[in-house]
Amino acid sequence: MSNISKFHSLWNKLQKGAQHDTRFNTHFSGGLVTIPAKTRQNIPLPFQPMGIAVQYTEDGDQIAIADYFGSRIMLIKTSLQNDMLVLETTFISGASGAQYRLFPDFDQTKARNGLDGVGFKGNDILYTRNSHPKIHVISPRDNGNWQYNHVAHPSMTTQNKDHCLFSWQIEKDYLYTLEGSRSKKEMQVMSYHSTKGKALIAHVPANVGTLHGLWINHQQKVYLLHRGNSTNCGILSLSDNQSIMQQKDVWGSGFCKLSNGALIITKYGPDMNGPWGGNPGALLYIPANQVHF
Repeated sequence: MSNISKFHSLWNKLQKGAQHDTRFNTHFSGGLVTIPAKTRQNIPLPFQPMGIAVQYTEDGDQIAIADYFGSRIMLIKTSLQNDMLVLETTFISGASGAQYRLFPDFDQTKARNGLDGVGFKGNDILYTRNSHPKIHVISPRDNGNWQYNHVAHPSMTTQNKDHCLFSWQIEKDYLYTLEGSRSKKEMQVMSYHSTKGKALIAHVPANVGTLHGLWINHQQKVYLLHRGNSTNCGILSLSDNQSIMQQKDVWGSGFCKLSNGALIITKYGPDMNGPWGGNPGALLYIPANQVHF
C-alpha cells in the first residue's frame, strides 16, 4: 500500500470515528474570566501553552489550547456580553490526573508527553505531541466524559525520523501542516485530504527567524507567527510573502482568529526571562480593530 493510500485510510477513520474505550474526565477550572472585548491585553495562564484552535458555533466560539507539560487540553467557550468577552473554561486530562492516558502508547521511561498541537473536527478533539506526525483523536460521551477513539498518521513528505510536524490546522475537510526538518532549515506548508491526497502549498523562506503557529483563513491564505529578535516579530503572510503586524509582542507558539475578528496568541514561557527557564505562560488578546489581516 502506498503512503498516500495509507493516509487515505487513516484520514477516513478520523472522519468516521473509531473504537477504543479509554475514558476521560472533564475538570472545571472554577469560574469565568471576563475581559474587555476592545482592549489589548495579556491573560496569565498557570501552564505553558502551545497550539491553539478555534471552532465557530452558533452559541459562540470554542477554543482549545494545548497545555504542554500537563498534557491537558484547555477548552474555552466564549460569548459576548455588551463590550465584554466572557471566557468559560474547562480542562480535559487523563483519568485521575494520569497524563499518559492522553497518549495510550506513552513510553513512561522517556519525556515524550509534551502536548503541542490541538484542533477540532466536528465534535471530536484532535491533538499531537512533541512535533510527531501522529494525530490522536478523542470524542465526547453522553455522560460528559471523553473517549479515546483512534490515531491518524498523515503521509508526510518523508518518513525520515527527523521530519517534524510543527503546527497544523483543520479547515473544512483539509488538514494543513507546517512541517519539515527538526533543525527547521527546510520547512513547507502542506495540505492533506482523504480523497485528494496531499499537496504542497508553499515552501517557507529560510531567513524569517523562528516560526511557531499556522493559521489558514477561509480563502486558504497562509499566515505564520515569526520571531527574528526582540524587534523583528510579527505575522508572515506566506501567500503574499509579506510580514504584517510587526510588533514586539506579536510572537508565540500558536494563534487563531475569533469570529469577531480578534486575535489570540499563545505564549510559551521559556521564551521569557524568569526562574526555571521562563515565567508562566499567557494569552495575548488583540481586539479586531488592531488586527490587520
